[in-house]
Amino acid sequence: MKLEDAIYSCIMAGSIGDALGAVTENMNYSDIQKKYGRVDNFFEGQNEQTLLKAGAVTDDTTLKHVMCIAIIRKNGRIMPEDLAKIWIEELNLDHVSNPDKISCMKMRVGVSPWETGRGNVTTCCPSMSVTPIGIINAGDPEQAYQDGYTIASMSGEGFNVEAAAIFSAGVASAFIPGATWEDVIDTMTKYSRYTMLKCVDLTMNLAHKSSDVEQFRARYYETLADWWSRATLDWDRNQYPNGTASESIPVAMALTYLCKGNMREALIESVNFGRDTDTIANFVGSMLGPVTEIDSLDSQWIAHVEKESEFLFKDYPAEGVTDNRSLSVKLADCLKKECDKLKAKRSLLERIIAS
Repeated sequence: MKLEDAIYSCIMAGSIGDALGAVTENMNYSDIQKKYGRVDNFFEGQNEQTLLKAGAVTDDTTLKHVMCIAIIRKNGRIMPEDLAKIWIEELNLDHVSNPDKISCMKMRVGVSPWETGRGNVTTCCPSMSVTPIGIINAGDPEQAYQDGYTIASMSGEGFNVEAAAIFSAGVASAFIPGATWEDVIDTMTKYSRYTMLKCVDLTMNLAHKSSDVEQFRARYYETLADWWSRATLDWDRNQYPNGTASESIPVAMALTYLCKGNMREALIESVNFGRDTDTIANFVGSMLGPVTEIDSLDSQWIAHVEKESEFLFKDYPAEGVTDNRSLSVKLADCLKKECDKLKAKRSLLERIIAS
């Protein structure tokens, strides 16, 4: 697969997952079954208090796009101040959820973007948009981990930032020629640390012991859902609140494993898993996109999400970027610039060593 095609597949598969999962977000899987049956396409629905248009993308895709634009404008890897410039000057707060509104408002009153994640609400927000960090660090999961950690600190702290870092590393590894879905999972496991290592270990062990997704899902809800908070919160078995990155990323890894890397199947299982479904499916699509041809997904899904994403290119523009195809070409150009920077760095290091 050509680089720009792999980038396009990565971006689009994640956005399709986001759009598929929007309607079932924050629901228990049993409630999804009762209300919708098995979700395997776009449709209108009611999410909490919001009427959702069929196939509409959420803040996951919006913030991912904004990060892509920051990379293109910088023409390479970014730091918090590069992304903060767009957040401060252009970000429409109606396009994002409350935790990111909090971070953005901190930036707009003068708090350093390196500090705005401190004390923020524990959610998937730091992780759900960092796919572009993996793209601009393609083939270098270690640097992707470091950049992912830094950028995610703009909107979170603790294990939520660790989660963004290991996801960035996984996406970067997916661009290595010949990489497979197993390699992506192995990379994410390798770079897991501390709390996230426990999350990944518990979740993947459960997946390995489950015969299929249905058994895994039931066991997960019974034994692992909200495991990290049970010691301090009044946990109610009848209420499954929105999952955090400590849950959503390991679940995305587990569903990818149980579906044997079949992207379409894994996306649909993510949407029907319940809890933070749009973000879980976004993770799955972004992980599998670079190792799977986008044509393996329904052409109508691709066209539909391209149409629903058009507003992003008007609200957050970059020169020469009019759709996700041209966005992917520009990101590929940025990656080539990073290659030139590495060549220059090597030349400088050789001179330093030889001196």
